[in-house]
Amino acid sequence: MTGQLRLFDLDSNDPHDSDDQRLEPLQLTSQISEMSQDALPEGSLLALTRGYEMQQIHITRIISYLEEQSETDKLIGREHISQDLSIPLERVKGNINVLIKAGLVTSRNRLTNFGKIIHKFAPYWDDLGCLWFIHYLLSSNAKLVLWSNIFNKVLQDGQEISINQVAKAFTPFIGRWSEKTLKTKVPQEIGGIFKSYAETIFSPLGILFKSEIGNYEVNCIFGGVPSLVFLSALLAYRDQYFEGASSLEVPLFVDKIYSPGRIFYMNEKDVRSTLDDLHTNDFITVETRSGLDQVRFKREITWLSVITEYLQGE
Repeated sequence: MTGQLRLFDLDSNDPHDSDDQRLEPLQLTSQISEMSQDALPEGSLLALTRGYEMQQIHITRIISYLEEQSETDKLIGREHISQDLSIPLERVKGNINVLIKAGLVTSRNRLTNFGKIIHKFAPYWDDLGCLWFIHYLLSSNAKLVLWSNIFNKVLQDGQEISINQVAKAFTPFIGRWSEKTLKTKVPQEIGGIFKSYAETIFSPLGILFKSEIGNYEVNCIFGGVPSLVFLSALLAYRDQYFEGASSLEVPLFVDKIYSPGRIFYMNEKDVRSTLDDLHTNDFITVETRSGLDQVRFKREITWLSVITEYLQGE
């Protein structure tokens, strides 16, 4: 991999354009906790938000607008969305960038199946389990350099940290991006992410709290994630980093980089308790005999079917 990686560009062949909501397979290159250029996948993105936080009112209006346009064949440009909804164009661009990587919108500005399900069952983004799952999809994607590194490697429970302190953690990436880009764009992007978690759409998760201007308190403590949300995240983890695997060893997803256990701040006891619940309800099979310590998945169950069942409340 040579040359500088992309800053904002999104792939026009985004896998979320497909009906089955396939997640893009990624190679799990490193489990080290330090920042490393070698761990960056091809096509990594430094920024998504363009410095704008994700506000509930804007996200719900954008998704509702795209649902209204779903029966038309006309192209939906971001300029049209901005004009019709009276939302600044740069904010629309940043918000849709995030929605694409969360699997809710295609690169052609159409709702995915997941996006349609969210619009139907959680239109106001007020379901805590759904927020945890979307947080997982963003934080587990190694291509999202800031989002994935912040929530897997940078934040530590009990910290009080500033945006500039977090930005300095990304200096090892000088060379992949210019020093000027890292100094100017990274703090702006981190600001958009932190505001989303401390003040707006992801604030119910309780991960970040604003203490004073520029400073944030970090709370990396497991607050409870519904079993079906955990399973959806586990299946997404399997699809993205262990494509095609019919089973996974339990230690792989307790505290490994990008795993549900790590991103949900679960310890081994929390994970195993959740697995027991899923096994009892016949969503998975936990295999612990003959030296095994693994979960076997059911072929017909996908991350999308599980999160749909969770949101339907069945």
